Amino acid sequence: MFCRAVVAALAAAVLLPACTSSGGTVAVEIAKPTTTVPTTTVTTTPDPTAMRLGQRSRTTEGNEVEVTAFVQPVSAGVLEPDPGKEFAAAEAQICAGPRGARRVTPEAFKVEMPDGTVRGRSYFGPKEPLLADARLDGGACVRGWLNFEVPKGQRPAYVVFQGSSVLRWNASGR
Repeated sequence: MFCRAVVAALAAAVLLPACTSSGGTVAVEIAKPTTTVPTTTVTTTPDPTAMRLGQRSRTTEGNEVEVTAFVQPVSAGVLEPDPGKEFAAAEAQICAGPRGARRVTPEAFKVEMPDGTVRGRSYFGPKEPLLADARLDGGACVRGWLNFEVPKGQRPAYVVFQGSSVLRWNASGR
């Protein structure tokens, strides 16, 4: 591409003055070569190990984790998401194994968007009761909602739990 532009400019510089009858000068504008950058879209590869909503899984520490529901959009009521965003919410339950859970934290949950972007939970949101930090005795469970701000009209691909194990649920419910 660059070579063609240079050859065309040189040809114009040599031939155009010869074409003028008065022997005057001719201004020649040399075009800069352009580069087209291809655009790429990154999409999350479907994870064959991802669970359906409502499926329970055991972590390496023996705790059971389940994402029971995913809702989007969530009516915000008096709360307003950031411009260009909307609320989404996942309901989760964690049950301690026989030895108990050291600590259960909502920060272990994230959503993964189709482009691979990972978003943490919002500290506020319209769906309640919220999943709260807790220490659980063996066999005890805690259940609650996690609120997320996501780009308006874009549904996350997965709800992800990252504790002693990484677990994923299809946000589409499939």
